[in-house]
Amino acid sequence: MSKINSRRFSVKKMALKSTFGFTTVNHNYTEAERQILNSYHSLEYLPPHSKVYRNWLQQQPARLDWDRWLMMAIIGFSVGILGFLLHQIIDIIAECKWHLTQHFISKGDYYSAYMHTVGYSLIFLVSSSMLVLYQPAAAGSGIPEIIGFLNGTRIKDIFKMQTLIVKFLSCAFAVGCGMPVGYEGPMIHLGSLVAAGMSQFKSATFECTLPFFARFRNSEDRRNFISAGAAAGIASAFGAPVGGLLFAMEEVSSFWKNKLSFQVFFCCMIATFTTDILNSSFHGFKYKGQGDFGLFKPKFISRDLMAVNVIAVLPAILLGILGGLLGSAFTHLNLVFARRRKALMAKVKGKHTARLIRLGEPIAILLLVSSVHIFLPALIGSTPVNCVYTETADPDSQDRNVCRAANTSSFSESNTEVNIQFYIYPVTEYRVEPVNGTVQVHRNGSYSELATLFYGTGEQAVYHLYSKNTHKQFGYTSMAAMLIIYFFASCWSAGTYISCGIVVPMLLIGGLYGRMVGRLLVDQFGVQTTKYWAWMDPGAFALLGSVSFFAGVTRLTISLTVIMVEITNDIHQLLLIMISIMVAKWTGDLLTHPLYHALLEFKCIPFLTPEPILMKCDGSVLNLDLFTAQDIMTHPVKTVNIFASVHSIAKLLLGNTHGGFPVVKSLGENLENTFCGEISRLELRNLMTRPELFIMKSDFSATVRMPHVSDIMHPHFRLSKKSPHLATDELLQQYMNEPLYCDYYVNLSPYTNDSGVCVQQQFSLQRAYILFRTMGLRQMTVVNHLNQVVGTISRKDLMGFAIEEKLERLLINPPRKLSRSVVLALRKNYGNRKSTRNKCNLEEQAASENGAEDGINSADSRADEDKVTTSSDQ
Repeated sequence: MSKINSRRFSVKKMALKSTFGFTTVNHNYTEAERQILNSYHSLEYLPPHSKVYRNWLQQQPARLDWDRWLMMAIIGFSVGILGFLLHQIIDIIAECKWHLTQHFISKGDYYSAYMHTVGYSLIFLVSSSMLVLYQPAAAGSGIPEIIGFLNGTRIKDIFKMQTLIVKFLSCAFAVGCGMPVGYEGPMIHLGSLVAAGMSQFKSATFECTLPFFARFRNSEDRRNFISAGAAAGIASAFGAPVGGLLFAMEEVSSFWKNKLSFQVFFCCMIATFTTDILNSSFHGFKYKGQGDFGLFKPKFISRDLMAVNVIAVLPAILLGILGGLLGSAFTHLNLVFARRRKALMAKVKGKHTARLIRLGEPIAILLLVSSVHIFLPALIGSTPVNCVYTETADPDSQDRNVCRAANTSSFSESNTEVNIQFYIYPVTEYRVEPVNGTVQVHRNGSYSELATLFYGTGEQAVYHLYSKNTHKQFGYTSMAAMLIIYFFASCWSAGTYISCGIVVPMLLIGGLYGRMVGRLLVDQFGVQTTKYWAWMDPGAFALLGSVSFFAGVTRLTISLTVIMVEITNDIHQLLLIMISIMVAKWTGDLLTHPLYHALLEFKCIPFLTPEPILMKCDGSVLNLDLFTAQDIMTHPVKTVNIFASVHSIAKLLLGNTHGGFPVVKSLGENLENTFCGEISRLELRNLMTRPELFIMKSDFSATVRMPHVSDIMHPHFRLSKKSPHLATDELLQQYMNEPLYCDYYVNLSPYTNDSGVCVQQQFSLQRAYILFRTMGLRQMTVVNHLNQVVGTISRKDLMGFAIEEKLERLLINPPRKLSRSVVLALRKNYGNRKSTRNKCNLEEQAASENGAEDGINSADSRADEDKVTTSSDQ
């Protein structure tokens, strides 16, 4: 036993050496995590190409595209309305909170301000958390779950009507009450929810199906519309239609077609137009007036565009490195909080106790943040202000929003924004005689830098940081204090039981250290007003800091570049934005995985990357073309005969949880198990509820007509897992116990997927992976030269850690003679692991026991291989 334990320890230790930089290439799952991983089932991207499906297709109307464009417009409009409602509710909740808080603070009544802030916020926060406790699928941003689903993994409850309602209300309450989170992430999930329901025109919650758009009720179209909904969610939240399209292509979707790009772009355009035209007319559901109707504005207006100097590339690179480092630290800290939270909840036994802990965690964060908001500005102190601004009717005028320093010769004085917070400090304002018909207001007093950043939503704080020509509006102390607070608070809040995202906190955190770098340059070289040096503005560096931190956390590139240009309208910064993003991505890739992919690994959601990456010990990538499909396939395989007895099908369904099975038939002697297609578990359970399809053995012949094929329509045949038309375990057990059903058979040929993908056992592993992921398969059958089923490859078999383990076992205990190239590749990648393991074992046993050691290693390898065969997808 000690030898086996030492071997497992050494394997785990050596698996961690498969690194790129300082991060592991493939996550090493524990036994508990593998059980969760195996509980997920895979989905087919394309509908099964069976006779039932072909009959259903023949009865559909001509395949025109106008209805598809109409559906995209409906989804875009619905998501745009949802984004408008969410934004307005958040504004109402936040404004009511901060209006009274500022009123109490201006009178110096800290106690009343604190009690109002905490009491008011707790009402909405408790409501938000209670809603998520009712529907846990609405927790968090939902982005990892959407990515996993669109990659081909079935995830429970993420597209239910209850999830939509809870997600919307919980997000509005959590963001509006002042938690350090944002709503842009949940908008992606909300957009996907709207698309999932609208495109099918049916509801499982209300048990109704409308007779419209029936031809979209298949897996391919549904997944394409969900991708469009996710893109529309980004477009509505940011006002960035092109960025939404690129985000869906780059991060969310795993399957994409050129034709889909135009349709998703149209959907994003409708969503952005709907949200912007409503937001231009209303604020807090109050009509602004005809002067603002239809006036579209960027999310963060950049009022003073400036030329970019080539020298600015150097600080852009510096910010990219900082973004990669801090972004990786943010990802790591997020995972630390998640693991500690998971370990704590595993120790809690009572259901009600667990709910109280989940409810208490966001409350603790709110108390901490509220205390900081009320009392910390008083500790930091005030900043003097002596400036003049112009009263104009246009609220977006440069002169209206910048209060210019009255004494420009003083180094300590600089421009500030007009809408700053004075906290408890006195300030006087008086009008100056009109000059050229304009009224100027002179302001003299003090303001609070921290209160200006704290009092309002996260978007308003980002707006302050991006302001230009306000070089010294914020000092190092206030920005550093907020950076530390928001870094930890937003990271902690991201995994709690509320619906929230971290997009705005990421922009805010990056904007803080970016503006600090810009302020450092201003302190060194002074406020520059000449055209050649005007780029040295803290507001411009705040934008670069935001994109660098965003890229360091998510590793987005193209979509992030376009989104930031769209929301700021600052095209002059494009080159610097690209540089900061790329440097941040390269730096972050050396340290951690991207946040959303790391959360997929933490939640044990099976996910296939575009290409498998296995690193050799010398740092190069292992070429999987040297290996074949049989090297990683699972065998033996559970199959079902094309003419199967009811008893055997019931036994098969009760005996395992596999999601699909190869369909085989016998072509004669020594030609058993000949592959002829695939059939899913749901389809078999559906057939078991149709006794009219059962054929007596005495009547069974090759000439028997396939009954009722035209009567079983495709939408009714492809049922959901919770459908009442599926055979229950009690019914299946009855089929097994009664000998009568041994003489009843089912002809599976009309329901078999005739286009099930199979590959030869000598097929390249690299190409098998690409084929599996590109086609969006549930499983891939492996056959020999006689087309007989010898194994199967599932999603779990193709995950990086599974390939690593199977290739290592291939070197230790090869099932066949390996070619020279394969042996050299294996030894180069795993040879040092084997030598280290042998050295570890030799320390415990004498050299004379090497034979026994090999036996134990072989037995352990076979045991590990048996564990792999428990995959639920087969």
